[in-house]
Amino acid sequence: MNQLHSRRPSVSFRLQRGLFRSSGLDWTVVYPTRLTHGPAKGSYRADDRLPMKGNPTISRADVAAFMRTAAQGGEWIHRTAVISD
Repeated sequence: MNQLHSRRPSVSFRLQRGLFRSSGLDWTVVYPTRLTHGPAKGSYRADDRLPMKGNPTISRADVAAFMRTAAQGGEWIHRTAVISD
């Protein structure tokens, strides 16, 4: 079995995170909450950890906007972001 795709997601996640960190590349991992097809709201919360209450969502358009901003700036290099409305 490919070492990146384990039957246990937590093992796969740890392997992938280790590969990112040891790659020498600039990287950002983005974990959105439940995705919607709605329009961008233009505002969202992003942090290393976010409190989860209820069933948080975020539009795909807002995720794309965050990813574009993260790729153009330096704030999220070598970090993992959780994002939500």
